[in-house]
Amino acid sequence: MERLGKQLGKGTGADNKACVLQDIRNGDMSYTAAGAASSLMPVAHVLRRLHRDGYAFNDLHDGNILCCLDNNSYKVIDLGSVTLTGHWVSQLGTDYDGRWSTNRDWRAFGVAFLGLVCGGRQLNLWDLVGTNACTKMHTGAQCPWSAPVPAGDPCVLPADVSSLLVDSGMAWTHTERLNIVSALVAMFAPCINDDDICKKLGVLAGGADH
Repeated sequence: MERLGKQLGKGTGADNKACVLQDIRNGDMSYTAAGAASSLMPVAHVLRRLHRDGYAFNDLHDGNILCCLDNNSYKVIDLGSVTLTGHWVSQLGTDYDGRWSTNRDWRAFGVAFLGLVCGGRQLNLWDLVGTNACTKMHTGAQCPWSAPVPAGDPCVLPADVSSLLVDSGMAWTHTERLNIVSALVAMFAPCINDDDICKKLGVLAGGADH
């Protein structure tokens, strides 16, 4: 057993739920781009290990990512929704195969990453990415960040991701911005490479190859 601290975001709680993103918005703490990447690296490693073993997390939201009390990093909790990566084909169709499940896990990770690097922005995972068998927004439209895409499609960031980076107003250096975009492009690739994502997060975190 290990005691952990605050949730990264509000998760399934109310808008005023005490969390790290709220502390950032209130000016009580802050993250550099490198600090955000470094602190989330343990979560990235959990995803990579799950995917290597043929499993998907399916429910990675910022209420399941908790800060450690003894160091500036995060751990993921609640593995109750983990399935084999190909689990959703029988329920949702052939477009929702193992590649899609792996992709969606990393899109969900991207929501948490963007929250930290964009000044504590609280994003709605359920509208952007979805969890488990829920793949649609509350309006009934397809969750835009996890809609199935052909494997051969070009790797292009969603327009609203690019807008978030611009609208955040963060004072990144040119190199930081390039490394943030590089990591995000890897997370939104049609065919995810877990090692590539971890490597690019490591570069952003300070040059380490993870």
